[in-house]
Parts: sequence; C-alpha cells; structure tokens
Amino acid sequence: KINFGDFGKVGFSSMNSMFYGCTSLTEIDLSNFNFSNLTSGSSFNYFCYNCTSLEYLTISNFSNNNLISFSNSFYRCTNLKGIGFINCNIKVKSLESTFKECNSLENITIPESVTSIGSEAFANCKNLSGELYIGEAVCFIKDFAFAWMSELDHVVIPDGVAVLAVKE
Repeated sequence: KINFGDFGKVGFSSMNSMFYGCTSLTEIDLSNFNFSNLTSGSSFNYFCYNCTSLEYLTISNFSNNNLISFSNSFYRCTNLKGIGFINCNIKVKSLESTFKECNSLENITIPESVTSIGSEAFANCKNLSGELYIGEAVCFIKDFAFAWMSELDHVVIPDGVAVLAVKE
C-alpha cells in the first residue's frame, strides 16, 4: 500500500508511468497528494499500467482546472475492484484505454468533469455490471469504449454527446 502523506505535499508536474508494472502494489491513497503543480497537458498516462495486484485507488480533494489525460492509466490492472473519487473536480481530457482489461472492476463513478470517453476505455471489463452513468460534460464517446463487457446492463448517455462512434 502506498499513502503519499506529507511526501505528496511536494507535488509533481506529471504522473506518467509512476507505478508502471508494480505487480505487488495493492492499494494507492492519493488523499493528501498535492495536485496543484499539474499543468495543462499533464497526465496520468500509464500511471498504474499492468499493476496486476492493485485493488483500490483513492483520489480525494483533487481540484485542478487544467485538462489532464488518463490514457492507459489502469490498463491491465486485472485485480482493480474500485476507485474512489472523493471531492474531486478534475477536468479529464480523455479516458483512452483507461480501464481496459480491468477484469475485477465491478462499478465505477465517472467524475462529472470527464469530457471524452476514448477508444476501449472500459473494454473487456468483464465484471463491470449494472448501469454506467456518463456525466453531462462528456462530448465524445469513441469506438469500442464499452466493448466485450458481458455483465453491463446498460449505459446512460446524456443528450449532449456530440459524437458517438460505435463499431461492431
């Protein structure tokens, strides 16, 4: 388990590949992390890519007005069960392959500030079930965003989605 505590008060300008391939990591708590240094174009790309033991991530008190990318952030985190976004106001640019192959993910609340759900964002999340609500800020949903999800009952998409790319 990693808890940033006082170390997180320093902050980082990018979180790219921070825990890439940490196969023994089970939990990350970013509750006390300083996100103020993240600037426009900063990202969480490949943040926890292939962290196969990661089960939980908590992000709280995250307020940042700059667009942030989460491409491939949790791709292949096969034991990820949940992510808590608590008191977060994140302008997320894209969820491109963000949760792809997160086979243990059962439910998720997408932050209201997400503007795009990219290709394969939730592809192959075999245990994601029930309803998935898409926030009002989403303008784009790209191809294969919800592909190969056998347990998901339905996706609630707001009227404001400008482009919906669907491929079978």
